[in-house]
Amino acid sequence: MIDSGGEADTSTDDRAAVLQRLTAALAPLLDEREIAAWVLEAGIVAVGGQTGSLCLLTDDGENLEIVAQRGYTTDVVTEWKRFALAADLPASECVRSRAAVFITSAAERDRRYPSFVGSAVTVEAAHALLPLLTSDGGALGALVISFTSGRSFPADEREYLTAFADQCGIAIERARLYYEVTAARDRFAFLDEASQLLGSTLDVEATLHALAELAVPRIADWCAIYVHEEGGGLRHLVAHRDPDRLAAVERLAVDYPVDLDAPVGAGSVLRTGERYIVRDVAGALPEIARDERHLQLLEEVGFSAAVVVPIIVHGKVWGAMALVNDRGRSLASNDAELASELASRASVAVANAGLFEERSRIARALQSSLLPPTLPDIPGLELAARYLPAGTGAEVGGDFYDVFQLAGDRWMISMGDVCGKGVDAAVVTGLARHTIRSLALEGRSPAEVLRHLNDVLLHDSRAADNDLWSLRFCTAVVLELRTTGRGAEVTMCSAGHPLPWLVAPDGVAEVGTPGTVLGVENQIALPEATFQIPPGAALVVFTDGVIERRVGNDFFEDRLPETLSAVAGLDSAEIADGLEKRVVNFGGGRLADDLAILVVRAT
Repeated sequence: MIDSGGEADTSTDDRAAVLQRLTAALAPLLDEREIAAWVLEAGIVAVGGQTGSLCLLTDDGENLEIVAQRGYTTDVVTEWKRFALAADLPASECVRSRAAVFITSAAERDRRYPSFVGSAVTVEAAHALLPLLTSDGGALGALVISFTSGRSFPADEREYLTAFADQCGIAIERARLYYEVTAARDRFAFLDEASQLLGSTLDVEATLHALAELAVPRIADWCAIYVHEEGGGLRHLVAHRDPDRLAAVERLAVDYPVDLDAPVGAGSVLRTGERYIVRDVAGALPEIARDERHLQLLEEVGFSAAVVVPIIVHGKVWGAMALVNDRGRSLASNDAELASELASRASVAVANAGLFEERSRIARALQSSLLPPTLPDIPGLELAARYLPAGTGAEVGGDFYDVFQLAGDRWMISMGDVCGKGVDAAVVTGLARHTIRSLALEGRSPAEVLRHLNDVLLHDSRAADNDLWSLRFCTAVVLELRTTGRGAEVTMCSAGHPLPWLVAPDGVAEVGTPGTVLGVENQIALPEATFQIPPGAALVVFTDGVIERRVGNDFFEDRLPETLSAVAGLDSAEIADGLEKRVVNFGGGRLADDLAILVVRAT
């Protein structure tokens, strides 16, 4: 060992044994803070020092920072906590040159480094400043070991201390590599989780809430997301790990909205699309604040570091996400990159959600054009209709229905289901609906209307030079009603469509005779049936989305009689609601097929 009061008096073998023990003690340590603590508490003492510090390069490579120390007074730590790599200081010189600096006395220290004269310094006389290097010679920082009395640092002692510092440097490098591997693994896991969460919704607002949920507190203590509005201006969403401080952040966002002309911060990012990073927000608050009250609010909320990243959608700045850490939590070296990765995934999710919303809007508009905007008032009859699209509603379905007056007390009701979905199905649906209407207004019977529609579908299918009409068959039911003052008389014809049910307080029954699907064969069977809807009874017409709703091998068709019996005697709206609710609840989750229901009740 080295005598703490003077020169080294240990043999080479003793020093080798000490180094071996020190190296063995450092080997299992994989946390940089644990390494720093051990080096200062045990390592320095083992090599004969009294006080010391570990100075590491900052992320920008321009400064050195005391990350751990032993025996320094508060004044010394405060004055030398952080200093420039380019400064005329021994630790800076050691790191710049990647060579040890030895100071044998206080007089030599003051002569060589005048910056120490009149400054807070340690009382030790001699100092060894040793570079901490990576395995390829890169600089990590410096290890400072100080000794109570002056010493000459002979060559063998210099070699000994340098060897100890080399082991410290290797340990720090190993810890950082371990951290990088662990951080990379955690980062990939986090981004995978983010992709799944952000991709689980096709709603823009839900995407933004998911983004905030991911960012806080994993990356930052709080965040604010800003989005450009179509008509100008911005809307925002904030989140904070501390619910009690969320109101203060919201007040800050409302009272001091983002200035798009600002040279820094969210305004700059929203305008330019360039990421903005500030690692010491506290020092930048006067630059950011617009007035004294703004500065007061900023200080009240508390900042230490921030990164603002753009959210780019279709090549344009759609929004920005500001991630801010409260006092005591610095911005990790990879947090900015992680924030950018998260914003990139959010951009994809927002783009998908936007496309879905636009597609859904178009689908709703097109679907509504295939359904009557309102149901007519028919004396003596009470009507109600329900329609639910399958899946997410982003595609136009093939279900349609219509109710219109023929002449006097005669009315026509039609319902149909074209196979397929999307624009192609909508074209065929529109053709079927309007063909039925035009033929019925000419005075054709239900069977004649459907027979002619079959001819139209077959003719257009054969004449088409594309796939639009391939396998575009259609089921339909057409009912001609004549009000009688005591209910209605019905003549109906079904072309492969589920038969309607007559629902009365004294019982329920299927009515009509099945016919042939349209658009497949020239020769088809289209039998007509005639029956009455007595007062208090209701005719329930629906598409196959009702009876084919299933759970495994259990179909709702088997529950239809029981369901209709349960709603018998109710008004038309209650019957429609009751049937719709039971169908939806039966399968759980989204509908696999569109669902259309039309109820005609005689009053």
